[in-house]
Amino acid sequence: MRNNHPLPSRSNKALFGVIIVLIGAGLFLEKIGLLPHFDFEITWPLVLIVIGLLIGVRNRFSTPAPYILLAIGVFNLIPAFTFHVGDKAIDSEDIVMPLLVMLGGLFIILKPRKKKSWMDMKCSTLNDGQTVNANVVFGGRKEIVTSKNFNGGKVTANFGGAEINLLQAESENPTMILEVQVSFGGCEIIIPSDWDVKNEVETVLGSVEDKRHLRQPESAMNKKTLVLRGSVFCGGIEIKSY
Repeated sequence: MRNNHPLPSRSNKALFGVIIVLIGAGLFLEKIGLLPHFDFEITWPLVLIVIGLLIGVRNRFSTPAPYILLAIGVFNLIPAFTFHVGDKAIDSEDIVMPLLVMLGGLFIILKPRKKKSWMDMKCSTLNDGQTVNANVVFGGRKEIVTSKNFNGGKVTANFGGAEINLLQAESENPTMILEVQVSFGGCEIIIPSDWDVKNEVETVLGSVEDKRHLRQPESAMNKKTLVLRGSVFCGGIEIKSY
């Protein structure tokens, strides 16, 4: 019996682990004299920035945590300096914390109650062809597929979002192949709940998630499988069913 947990992401956790291993290996080699001495004052802010980016991409920067880590990292990379306000000399390090507090308050004030989706930028279009070919750059696109012999196709979303609705699609073939390329964006694929999904997507700082309430097909003869291929970089693919 299938469940609606996220589909496996083979490189998402692995990449984070590799970064940690490389940092540890670098520190180890530096301690035994095989690498030049690390400037810890520069290294630890860079580590915070990398962690902040990983967390931000994972949760789509929907929480204050990545912003705080990025701000701390960036502020500590800036060389310390002194400036004057009137007759008073002020050390730049003394204003880091007040600035972080102010940024946190601005985040709370300016964060919209409902996050606007890329899909809000475009109207829905109908597609009765056997394949889908959607290319989105800096925008949004909704496509409803009504084909009675759907065979798959290709979806590309770069700095934008695409929604492909396959609820009304039918196919004479038991297997349909959909290639999805996502970079700094997202793709929602809406399919019948009794379709199987085979995930062959490579992810880097991204994810592929199946959020359907799944059920088994009525019979093996009616079983349909959607094969997802392609790649995700700094984005995500969500599979849904209504």
